[in-house]
Amino acid sequence: MSEKDLRQQMTLSILPRITGIMSIICSLLIIFTILRKKIKTLNVYNRLILALSICDVNTTIWYSLSTAPIPSGSPNVYGAQGTQALCTAQGFFIQTGIATPMLNGMLSIYYLLIVRYKWKEHEIKKLQKYFFGIPFIWALATASVSVGLSLFQGANFWCWIAPLPSQYRWIFYYGPLWITIFIATTAMVLLYSSVKQTELKAKKWSMSTRLENSKKLSNAQKVRNQAFFYLLAFYFVYIPPTITRLIQAATGQRIPFPLQVILVIAVPSQGVLNFWAYIRPKYLRYRQKNPGSICATLLKICLPCCKLQTSGDDSGSSSEDSLSEKSMINSPVTESKGEAALEIARNDGKNKSSGDNVRSSSAIREPMPGQETKVILPNGDDHNNSTGSHLGELDENKVGENQAREDPTLAAA
Repeated sequence: MSEKDLRQQMTLSILPRITGIMSIICSLLIIFTILRKKIKTLNVYNRLILALSICDVNTTIWYSLSTAPIPSGSPNVYGAQGTQALCTAQGFFIQTGIATPMLNGMLSIYYLLIVRYKWKEHEIKKLQKYFFGIPFIWALATASVSVGLSLFQGANFWCWIAPLPSQYRWIFYYGPLWITIFIATTAMVLLYSSVKQTELKAKKWSMSTRLENSKKLSNAQKVRNQAFFYLLAFYFVYIPPTITRLIQAATGQRIPFPLQVILVIAVPSQGVLNFWAYIRPKYLRYRQKNPGSICATLLKICLPCCKLQTSGDDSGSSSEDSLSEKSMINSPVTESKGEAALEIARNDGKNKSSGDNVRSSSAIREPMPGQETKVILPNGDDHNNSTGSHLGELDENKVGENQAREDPTLAAA
């Protein structure tokens, strides 16, 4: 092995350990955040993310071992110091990692059902056995068959199905992976077109219709954006190995070194990307309330056990955090119809004269008889008042849970 090849092999051996450790930490943070809630109260969205993170931790631990489990003495492999038994164990758990992209596909289907087809949580729960059963049964079955057929050998970066050419790679891994990529992409296209059509229709709605549907449209837009970020993470992780294996199959030649670097960085890094997609809505919400403290905002989100002292609206912030944590991580903040109407009037005012806009805005600010408004008392408690009647103190935790059960878009926005 030349000195240049040795440096390249060292690089390819070390990089997965760095990205793998980062991915494990981020996945564990997601697991910790979700498990702070009671398991029985978790909705399908949180269960999918929990299963995805657990699978990522399991697989990434073995990716981060890199070439170490490859039997010592293997030619042209830097850092090989394992045994065949350890190599088989690494290959087994890496093969079970096929459950991770399949769970990504199930998450895309979940988003599609709640936005485009308006499924409720109790309807989606009927599909849980398929959401979880198909990925895990396929992963364990193919990994077990591979052990029985003695398919796991040193495969350059780690132990897996080898040597090449091997049709089992395509049957057990890349075939299901490409099917999942197609399903996730199709679901995203259908979801995007559904929200786009709703946005176009919203421009023709009357004021009363827009008041009734403005929050639903906002939730659908948030779900679309969140689904898009999970899909980007999915593409970043699984497109490089797909391209790599296609080049190998087509040319039979060695993969270019830059592509190998991208591969060993991308494959173990899904936990990091999922973590940022997961905390993105929380970050935007906290950042809006604390514009001058990026580090404090990230600390609050990444380590939910930490208590931050924020300036100004501390009581309102803490009550809202409790609501979002007790219900779903990305629940949008509830707002009164008066506030929604005012926002709509401001948007419509762009196409109207200033005089009309002033009259509309001033009229909307006054609550109509029977209209609910949200009042923040000095002690931070929330009360809903109706004109002429006092509705009493609300339990925000129950409100968030009930809203999430009735409308799953609150769980995935």
